[in-house]
Amino acid sequence: MKKSTLRSYLFLLPCLLLLTAGELIFLEIRGTVGSLSMSTVQSEAFRAMDLSEGTYEKVLKEAERTGEEPEEILAVSMVLHRFSLTPFRVESSARYRRAKKLLLDYREDAYNQLLEAYRSVWEGAENFPVARSVRLPEDFSYEDGWMQPRSYGGKRSHEGCDIFGSVQEAGYYPVLSVCGGYVEHIGWLTLGGYRIGIRSDAGGYFYYAHLSSYAREFTVGERVWAGELLGYLGDSGYGSEGTAGQFPPHLHFGIYVSTEQSPEISVNPYPVLRYLEKNVRKFAF
Repeated sequence: MKKSTLRSYLFLLPCLLLLTAGELIFLEIRGTVGSLSMSTVQSEAFRAMDLSEGTYEKVLKEAERTGEEPEEILAVSMVLHRFSLTPFRVESSARYRRAKKLLLDYREDAYNQLLEAYRSVWEGAENFPVARSVRLPEDFSYEDGWMQPRSYGGKRSHEGCDIFGSVQEAGYYPVLSVCGGYVEHIGWLTLGGYRIGIRSDAGGYFYYAHLSSYAREFTVGERVWAGELLGYLGDSGYGSEGTAGQFPPHLHFGIYVSTEQSPEISVNPYPVLRYLEKNVRKFAF
């Protein structure tokens, strides 16, 4: 073999190896990308928000390192791992780029809808929804009770997270807005008691129920800010307006996203609460 021919083969070999690696990545992720559809945001897999503790913090660090949007990293990673990041895996740059390109090339509408849904849940979430006292070493308890059975008003599933304080007293703990946004609903619900619903600037609906009272007279459309006092944790609900004491005082906290196909899709707020625990405010009470 002539030396010039050998040099040509040696020059092409790395290119062929890179092409093969790229094709392998393509074959590996094509199936998962292909499963994304316009109904994915309504699926149980998406709604469960299956992220282990610390995942979103790692997403933020990866976003800072790469310059990518955090929710974009989350969306691509969730698709690649079939909506379960337990634990979070940092993708290779080649795998991440190929997956994102495939999503934009072949599932653009569904991907953009998924991305907007993650933004609705995570973007602008700043404060834990219940405040502590500066005087006492209190703590809060809550668990991942997503879709657990409930019986009041007929069989149903629990689409939120219940936060209890160590002081079991209605009206004791301040309830704060997790994010900035606008009052969308306020008033009495049979199941939720005195509740307030805030539509965040990113499009998510944040729901605070069983309040003992409101901080002031809110009106629909009124602006609220992250960390603003909304009311006080209580035990209202499960009856006609004013009913209280049917269960221990707690805050029922819910998060909802919307799409063109469905205006109200509940998602599991537990991972968001775990992330927000680092931002628990302290009040003098």
